[in-house]
Amino acid sequence: MRTPPWTPLALFFFSGACVLADEVLWARAYGVALGATHTAEALVLAAFFAAAALGAWIGGAWAGVARAQAWRRYALCEAAIALGAPLPALVAPRLAEAPDAVAWPGALAFLVLPVVALGASWPVMVALAAPSGRAVGRLYAVTTAGGTTGALVASFVGIEALGVRGASFLSAGCSAALAACALLLARAEAVAGAPASPLAAPPSRLRSPVGLRPWLLGGVGGALALALEVLGARLLATRLPHTAYSFGVVLATQLAAMAAGGALAARWLRRPRVAQVRAALLPAAGGALLLLGPLLARDVPIASPAGLGSELLRALGEATVCVGAPALLWGSLFPSASALLARAVGERRAPRLLGRLAALNALCGLGGLVVAHFVLLPACGLGGAFAALSAGGLLLSVAAGAPWGRAALLAAVTAAVAVGAVGYEGTFLRPGERVVAARTGPAANVALVEGPQGNLRLVANGRYTLGDSASWHFHRRLGWLPALLAPGPRRKALVVGLATGMTAAGLRQGLEASGAGRGRPQVVAVELLPEVLPLARRFARWHRGPLPPVVTGDGRRALARAGPLDLVVYDLFLPWRPGTANLFTLEAFRSAQRAVGEGGAVAVWLPLHQLSPRGTLWILDTFAAAQPQGRVYAGRLEADRQALLLLGGRAPRAEVRRRWQQARARGVLLDDPVAEVPPDALELGTLDAVRTALVRAFALSGGRILRDDRPALEFVGARERARGALFDAGRFRRLVSACDRGRGERGGPRPSGAARALRAAWAAPGGALEALRGAIRDPEGQRLAFRIALREADRARGTGYPLRAARLLALAMQALPAERRWGIAREALRLLRSDPAPDTLREVLDLVPAEGAAEEEQAQALAVEAAQLYLSARRPADARRWVLRLPPTHPARAPLLVLALWGQGRRDEARTVYRNAEARRPGATRAVLERLGAWERIRAEFEAR
Repeated sequence: MRTPPWTPLALFFFSGACVLADEVLWARAYGVALGATHTAEALVLAAFFAAAALGAWIGGAWAGVARAQAWRRYALCEAAIALGAPLPALVAPRLAEAPDAVAWPGALAFLVLPVVALGASWPVMVALAAPSGRAVGRLYAVTTAGGTTGALVASFVGIEALGVRGASFLSAGCSAALAACALLLARAEAVAGAPASPLAAPPSRLRSPVGLRPWLLGGVGGALALALEVLGARLLATRLPHTAYSFGVVLATQLAAMAAGGALAARWLRRPRVAQVRAALLPAAGGALLLLGPLLARDVPIASPAGLGSELLRALGEATVCVGAPALLWGSLFPSASALLARAVGERRAPRLLGRLAALNALCGLGGLVVAHFVLLPACGLGGAFAALSAGGLLLSVAAGAPWGRAALLAAVTAAVAVGAVGYEGTFLRPGERVVAARTGPAANVALVEGPQGNLRLVANGRYTLGDSASWHFHRRLGWLPALLAPGPRRKALVVGLATGMTAAGLRQGLEASGAGRGRPQVVAVELLPEVLPLARRFARWHRGPLPPVVTGDGRRALARAGPLDLVVYDLFLPWRPGTANLFTLEAFRSAQRAVGEGGAVAVWLPLHQLSPRGTLWILDTFAAAQPQGRVYAGRLEADRQALLLLGGRAPRAEVRRRWQQARARGVLLDDPVAEVPPDALELGTLDAVRTALVRAFALSGGRILRDDRPALEFVGARERARGALFDAGRFRRLVSACDRGRGERGGPRPSGAARALRAAWAAPGGALEALRGAIRDPEGQRLAFRIALREADRARGTGYPLRAARLLALAMQALPAERRWGIAREALRLLRSDPAPDTLREVLDLVPAEGAAEEEQAQALAVEAAQLYLSARRPADARRWVLRLPPTHPARAPLLVLALWGQGRRDEARTVYRNAEARRPGATRAVLERLGAWERIRAEFEAR
C-alpha cells in the first residue's frame, strides 16, 4: 500500500516546528553560555549556517535513492537532530564559567551534529515530495509554517512551562517520534514492493540549460532574507517593548510571511515562462516594500496599548508592515529558484542540485547577516541600511533578467521612497529635544539627546533612556551608597553597566573619599553596547573626574574573568528583559559571589517602577539563596520611581557613619538630599524581613528561585507590566509601612526624623508634595524635607508643571522663618501667572507676613503681584485686600483698586477713585489700566460719565 500523499507534508510540518523550536532554545542557552553580545550572536549564527550548508550539500548527495531508502535517510536525519538538540542546553551551564578558549569551540562543536542533520534533511524532503515546481514551493510553505508554530510555542509556552532543558528534551522527543514514523513509512514502502523511484535511475540530460538565474535568486535571495531579519529586528526594537513575547511575535511574523511566499510561489509556477519573469521581479518589488517600514515608523506615533493582548496585536501589526511585506516576496525567492532549477534539470538530478542550492542559500544568508550587522548599520545608519538593502534587491532583479520597463518603474518607486527613509534613525524625541550625537553599530542605535534647558539624555534603540544629566545626583548615588555601606577593604570594584558613566564615577569617588584602604581604589566598568562609550564621555562635567577603564562585553562573562574583587555593583537594568534577565538568576548571583570571595560584597539595584511585587519577591528569594546575610535599602528619591538596593553583607554601623562623614567633608555628596541621612538609616531590613513584608503587604503565596534554565521572570514581568501591576508610589508606601511595622514588632530601632522625611517623599503617591506636608513639620526632618521640596519644585518647573512647582514652594516656605519667605513667595507667584489657581495662591500668600520684608520695595512688588493674580483668578475682594497694603503714593495702587472695586460691583466707588487719581496725576492711572489690558472693558462707562 502506497503512502498517502498528505503524509510526507504532515511529517515535514512537524519537522519544521521542531527545528525552529530548537533554534529558539539554542539561542537562549548560548546567550547564557557565551554572553548576550552581538559578537556571540553573530558567531553562533555563522556556525549554524556553515553547518547547515554542509548538511545540505551532503543531503543532496544522499537523495538519489529509492523511496524506501530515502525515508530511512530522513529518519537518520531526524534521529541525529533528536540526539543533538538537547546538547546546547545541557552544556551551557558549564560553558558559562569556562574561559573563552574552551567555551567558544565547545559551544560550536555541540551545534555541528544537529545542524548538519537539519541541513541534510531538506534535499531528502524534496526527493520524497517529488521535486516538481509546485511541489517544492508547497514543501517550503509547509515546513516554514511548521517553523512558525514551533517558534511561537517555544517562545510563549515551552520555556516558561518546561524550562530550556525541558523544552529541548520535548523537542528531541518529537524529532525521535518523527524518525520512528519515517522508519514505519520506509517499511510500508518496502513491503508494498513499490518500484524503484525515478530518483534512483541514472541522471538524464538536462531538459533545458540551467543558467545562472536559479543560483542568483537562491543565493542572493538568502542574503537578502537574512539581512532583512537583522534590519527588521533593529527597526522594530525602536517601536516595540523588548520582551520575550514581542520577540516571538516578530520572529513568527517573518516566518509566516515566508511560508505564505512559498505557497504563493507554488501557485504562480504553473506557467514556466511567466514564472521566470515574476521570479526576476520579486527582489525589486520586495525592496520597494522594504522602505515602507522606516517611512511609517517615522510618521506613525507609538501607541500605548492596555493589556498584553493589545500589545501583541500592535507588535503583530508593526511587524507585518515593517518585515512581513518584503519577507513575503523575498521568502518566495528560494522556493522559486528551487522550482526553476527542478524544472530545468528534471526530477532525476533535482535533489542533488537542490541540495547544492540550499547550501549556497545558507552560505549567502551568512554573508547577508554579516554584511547587514557589521557593514551596513555602522556605515549607513538604520535608514541608510534599509535603502542599501532595497537597492540590492533592485540589482538582483536586473541581474536575474527582469524586463527593463518594469524594473525601471520599480527603481523609480524605490528611489522616491528612499528619499524619506534614508535619514531615519528611530530616536523618539520629547518636545523641544534634538539629537546632538548618534552612534549606530552592530549592537544598537545610541543617541545623545539635548533638551530645551541643556539637559542631556542617552537613548538606546530609540526608546530606552539609559540616563540623563537632570538626574545626575541619583545616578552618582547608585555608586556612592554601596561604596559607603559595603564591608571589607573595597580596593577593587566592578560596575556592571556603564551608561552615562555617573554610577561608576560615583563609586570611585565614594571609595576614594571614604578611605578605601591603601592606595587608590581600582574601579572597572563593563558595558554591553560599544556604541555607548564615546557618548558617555559627553557627560564629563557630571563625572567630576575621568571615567574608569571600560571593558565591552557581557556582564556575566566579565564576572567570570574578573579575578578577585572586593565589590560588584549592578547598575539599574530591566530584570525581565531578555538578555539582562540573565544577570538576576541564581547562577549569576553565585558567579558574582565567587568573584568577590568571602570578604567582598555584591550590590544589586532593582528598579521598582519596572517590577511587580511578585517579581521583586522572586529576585529577593534568588539573591538570598546566594547571599543569605544580605540586606535591603531604599535608595532612590524620584517623584514616581523608587528603587531597592540589595547588598550582601554590611559594614559595622560606626564604620558606615565614619565613611559618610568623611565623604561629606570631601564634597562627594554635594547637592544630594539623601546625603542628609546616614546611609545605614535607609535600611528597610534584612532580606528575610523585607520578604516577609512583601508577602504580608501584597498577600503573595510564595517565592521562586530564578535560574538560567527557568527564566520565569521574563514572562511574568512582561505580563504584569502590560496589565499595570508594577510598583507605583502607593504600592511602595505599603511595602515601607510593612517593613517598619515588622521592625517594630521585632523591637528594632525607630527611623530617625530625617529618614522618616525621606521615606515620606519616596512613598508619596503623587510625588513629594502630600507626604512632605507632615514631614516638613518634624524638627528632625525639616531640613531634609525643605531641600526635597525645593528640588522637586525645580523639577516640576523644568518639566512644565508650574502649579505643582508653586505648591511645593509654598510647602518649602513652612520650614523658613517668616522674614526669609519673601523671595520664595515671589518665585511662586511668578509660576502662578499662567494658572492663578485661587487655592494655591491663598496657600502661598497666607505664609507671607504682613510686614517684615528686608526691603520695602520687595513687599510692595509682592503686593502688586498678588493683587494682579487675584484679579486674574476673579477674586476682587482678595485683590483689594492686597492693594490696600500699598502706600497711597504707589503708582499701581489706584489702577488696581479701581479694578478690584469694579470686580466687586462697587462701580461708583471705582469711578471716584479713578477721578481722584486722574486729578492728582492726569493720564497715569489710565496708562496703567491700558498696560494691564483692562481699560477697554471699562472705558465706555468711564468716558460716558
